[in-house]
Amino acid sequence: MEKTKTEIRQAILANLANKTGVNITEDGSIAVAIVDSIIDEIYSLYYELDMMKQEAYLSTSHGMYTELIADLVDTDRNPAETDNELKLRTANSIYRHTKGNRVAIEEAALAVAGVASIDYRPYGAGTGSFILYVYPQAGVNQIRLLDRVEAAVGEMVAEGIYFEVRQPAEKPVDLSLILQFDNRISVMEKQAVRNSVRYRIVNYLNDLKKDEVLYVNEIIRLAMATNVHILDLAIADLKVNGLAKTITNTFPANDERFISGTVTVA
Repeated sequence: MEKTKTEIRQAILANLANKTGVNITEDGSIAVAIVDSIIDEIYSLYYELDMMKQEAYLSTSHGMYTELIADLVDTDRNPAETDNELKLRTANSIYRHTKGNRVAIEEAALAVAGVASIDYRPYGAGTGSFILYVYPQAGVNQIRLLDRVEAAVGEMVAEGIYFEVRQPAEKPVDLSLILQFDNRISVMEKQAVRNSVRYRIVNYLNDLKKDEVLYVNEIIRLAMATNVHILDLAIADLKVNGLAKTITNTFPANDERFISGTVTVA
């Protein structure tokens, strides 16, 4: 909003004084009474015009107005998609429709059901090529997902461009944890807590992305935060892809990601 109601009122009264010579500073002035009687209607109209100006542009639009602008370029709002996310896809729609470019390729891959995220690597197989790493959502058949992504991307790739759709190499992480409890917890409760700790650690490992570091402190934090009766813990064993490792922050090799292997909590 560029002007407040007070600013609009003062501008009208000043303009009236300049053109008619009417004294608008006196109490009980008829001119002031007339302006005050119509100022609400004028302000309402000004507000509507200002809103229409704001909603007419993609960058300042909101809600259904953003959707109407997006519809002009054949872009629909996805479930749970925010205005900013929709605006970005709308602004990039020209690239999607023309095909043969990175934006179109990435959007085609992300639109495949079951894809959590992707990693585009240009020139991954030499000049005129790219490799697309696909991270599937939990419980998705990864082989079928890669086939669907490859088909979707193939429709966007220009002639003469070589590409591959890959899943990052997965290295299972085996962990063995020992928990120490206080004396206010029963045997049954201890087992429930152990199961909860194992569940949280497995989720943490499976959520690691390609090239993302496994942090020992994060494992300790997740375990300790599970229950107030946990006094301390020890990581007794750490293996990556079956090989014993020093219990410290562990970095994956290039184009690898860690996943959960066998996690035991005693």
